[in-house]
Amino acid sequence: MAISVWGMHSYLVSSREKGTATQIQSTLRNTADRSLAEARTYCVLFTSTTWSVYVHDCTVSTNLTDGPHKAGGSDQTLAAAFPVPTGMDPTEVTNCPSSGRCAYFYPRGNAIAGTVAISRRGSGKQYTVTVIGLTGRVTTA
Repeated sequence: MAISVWGMHSYLVSSREKGTATQIQSTLRNTADRSLAEARTYCVLFTSTTWSVYVHDCTVSTNLTDGPHKAGGSDQTLAAAFPVPTGMDPTEVTNCPSSGRCAYFYPRGNAIAGTVAISRRGSGKQYTVTVIGLTGRVTTA
């Protein structure tokens, strides 16, 4: 019985990790759709444990439209990597409070390319949510 309880615990913890990846993917896809539908720039700001959606600028608290959402477990961490491409029009890049932690979606259907890695302390498993810059498409691996 102890073995089955430990197995069930591991399964539940793992499913929370996958659930966090699914939530982030859903948030990013919905944000891309909102950007197109409303013809506005949107920003998704990631910290090591949360993510939030802002209209245009991630540094203005009154622009917050959704969140903050918290990772599914206290042992989960988020590692966002959204570097601003060189040569990008400065009017399209608004402020990000932490360099590389902001995913931007633009009204033309494109985005800043990058990834969010979801990992759990003590686990070798990692989920990666990827945003493709040219199309704003979001995938999970």
